[in-house]
Amino acid sequence: FYDGPKFIYGCPAKDYPGLIKIGFHGGPDCDPDTRSLKPGFEELDKHVTPFVQEYFSGVNTSPSIAEACMYTVSPDGDFVMDFHPETKNIIIGSSCSGHGFKMAPIVGKILADLAISGECLDIPLAPFKLDRASMRVL
Repeated sequence: FYDGPKFIYGCPAKDYPGLIKIGFHGGPDCDPDTRSLKPGFEELDKHVTPFVQEYFSGVNTSPSIAEACMYTVSPDGDFVMDFHPETKNIIIGSSCSGHGFKMAPIVGKILADLAISGECLDIPLAPFKLDRASMRVL
């Protein structure tokens, strides 16, 4: 991954044969009812194009397709996997923050373990607790 001013990521684009998806994690806060559906070409030119130029030789650095997306982000940018603080028969599982889809198999396993046995022995869950200090919004 690129260690520039924005978090850049890439993955195969099955919907677009012959292309790869390269995007950046970021963007303004927005309201889902009033947000723009147009991608931010200035952001692409500023962040993604230099990344492609640096790490992919011999490819066209102009976007073939540009799409905007929207996702939720926890206050610290990480997942939440924990029991509800007052109702222990409710499990909160939020693999949000823009990177959850890549982690769906392991998040599903963790949430299933919590639902079945009340614990997950394979993975320390302290970083994902609802009451962690970094989740407290000022």
